[in-house]
Amino acid sequence: MSESTARRKSEFICVEIGIHTNFDSDAFINYFEKMDYVQKLESKSHKWYIYFQLPSKQNANSTILDLCGMIHRLPPEVRSDWDRAGVREFYAGYRVGDDPHCLEEHLDPQTLKAALEVNAGIGFAMYPAEPPFDPNTAFQNGKS
Repeated sequence: MSESTARRKSEFICVEIGIHTNFDSDAFINYFEKMDYVQKLESKSHKWYIYFQLPSKQNANSTILDLCGMIHRLPPEVRSDWDRAGVREFYAGYRVGDDPHCLEEHLDPQTLKAALEVNAGIGFAMYPAEPPFDPNTAFQNGKS
């Protein structure tokens, strides 16, 4: 199948957790660095933008619901860093291609309520889908 006729699969990738804060949030960073790599970058709207991702479930709905439960169970010093952040958000990431023609996913009311209870927004990030692997063209023109 040539790249021009190959179907690119649409799929859920993960949910990233991000906060925009004017505080160093060392307790927050140290806690989550034990589970995953945490990025701390300068922010346009605040002093810092801190983000990371933990292993995701099969869809954004169940992942966000689990993450909200985790935030409720955070140690007090870590939860304090979350609570005093100016912006708290979950970003559901997707690869978007042409298969299926329309990728549908829904957030249940209890998931929206759970995000509201931890004062977090929900965003969506769409990335182009990778072309499917084609062994007939994989090694042409020096590509491997």
